Amino acid sequence: MTFTIDAFINDCKSVLGSAQPMTEIQQLMSAALDDCAGLKAVLPPTRGEPSRILYREDDLTVLQVSLPPGLKSPVHNHTIWAVIGIYDGREDNRFFTDDGGLTQQSARSLGAGDVAALDATTIHAIENPLDTVTLGLHVYGGDLLAAPRDVWDHATRLREPFTQQRFAEISRAVNA
Repeated sequence: MTFTIDAFINDCKSVLGSAQPMTEIQQLMSAALDDCAGLKAVLPPTRGEPSRILYREDDLTVLQVSLPPGLKSPVHNHTIWAVIGIYDGREDNRFFTDDGGLTQQSARSLGAGDVAALDATTIHAIENPLDTVTLGLHVYGGDLLAAPRDVWDHATRLREPFTQQRFAEISRAVNA
């Protein structure tokens, strides 16, 4: 069966009321990534923007993400669960805790066909270590753009309220 973004979004919406929506969306993502080349044909790299909103409502956000070569993100959280699928390239994740100080706990690399489920308490930073664009499909259990979130200052490693402007400022420092 050929992947369509509309069918994928409808499938995601249909499981939101289930007891385990993140787990069910993880299964939907795995099925979508069975054909990474087909997914890339439907969702080629974005031009100029690192992400494109495919669907956004109060209970669900679906993004296509194009990570430029070498890009590193600041440490941040989402405060809502997320299911991340990579369909081309590689995304390296570092996971942290913040108990008054930011401490890296683990790391995981995601390659084409890999899926990761992040609960609402996850704190992480991502990196595309390749010299090519990394492509991902991200599903969030809420409105990611409206959710109160945090970002950690690169120099001080202190938590701050997330704003697009502050995220961009810290991103420039991380990628300098």
